Amino acid sequence: MSNLRSILAKAGVDDAEMAISTEGLGYLLRADPLRIDLHRFLEGIARAQAAPNDRTKVALLDQALQLWTGPATG
Repeated sequence: MSNLRSILAKAGVDDAEMAISTEGLGYLLRADPLRIDLHRFLEGIARAQAAPNDRTKVALLDQALQLWTGPATG
């Protein structure tokens, strides 16, 4: 855990964005959802669905898709 804490600190991640705490016999990583690409992707999809026109929908979907790298798995 100390290595992970060091990596996060070196990356400039503060406790408001991510925090590691002890929970029972293990650890819990709490993170601001907007620091997680999946959450940002889902937010982009929701914004695209609510967009007023197709041009805006496409732009928002393109932004969301840019968050993904590598093959899609399911």
